[in-house]
Amino acid sequence: MRPSMLVLRYSLTNGFLLCFIAALVLGTWPIWAVLGFAMLTGGGIDEAIGDDHSQLGDASRFCFDANLYATLPMLTTMTYLLVASENPVHLTRGHRRIRT
Repeated sequence: MRPSMLVLRYSLTNGFLLCFIAALVLGTWPIWAVLGFAMLTGGGIDEAIGDDHSQLGDASRFCFDANLYATLPMLTTMTYLLVASENPVHLTRGHRRIRT
């Protein structure tokens, strides 16, 4: 498999994370558009690229490591935006008590 296809395979998740973060910032319909796009195309792209068991070079390892280390901050940002969209008062100025 070509190295560019391997890079696409490993950066696909981060690409969808970035799109979803942007959609959360914009709000309303972009959220559903990105979610639908990810569901319709994500699996197909991943299956089209396929599994590969070849050895990676040092340049490829750097790209894969960068994608790996970029995932956690993006997941944290996405989680914060999801919680902020559901409870904006708690995450901004005032604090509302959670009812138990």
